[in-house]
Amino acid sequence: MNAGYEQSGVTITTDLAPLARRAARVVLVDGQGRVLLLRHEDSRNDPHWQPPGGGLETGETFREAALREMAEELGRTDITVGPLLWEWEHDFYYGRRVVRQYERAFLALTDRLELGDGLESAHAADGIVEHRWWDQAALASCPEDVWPPELPNLIHDLAERDPSKAPLRLPFRAARLRAVSDS
Repeated sequence: MNAGYEQSGVTITTDLAPLARRAARVVLVDGQGRVLLLRHEDSRNDPHWQPPGGGLETGETFREAALREMAEELGRTDITVGPLLWEWEHDFYYGRRVVRQYERAFLALTDRLELGDGLESAHAADGIVEHRWWDQAALASCPEDVWPPELPNLIHDLAERDPSKAPLRLPFRAARLRAVSDS
């Protein structure tokens, strides 16, 4: 018998070990210090903003995945991925399972603010509903979840942080089941 939560007629399994996933993200910063975030919506996690990126494919390094994700999510192949900023382990819901994701976030700088063309189907498949360039003040007052939760402070500290230092290790974050109304 599987233990779990019933949500909208779907059981979220909780007695199995979380699925392990590795992912890469890119903290893309423009010349004004703004950061590009993507807004994700799905039925199991609260809407949230996070840097572009995603899971590693078989045989891929974190840096290779970061470059591939920039092409897939932003339509950009002109981005140079810079230093590793932080590592973060967190849980989230994907389908009926909890996923434990270990991700690395890299810094990249750009002067070009527009995304490529033809991204609608890729965004729809990933639950990406919006993109936005955030300045520090707006990000600090964002009313929705930001992943990782420390992101506003991390972006604020980017200008003062020596990128040659060891990456930060962010605190673990457990998954939270989104409250969904059946009405």
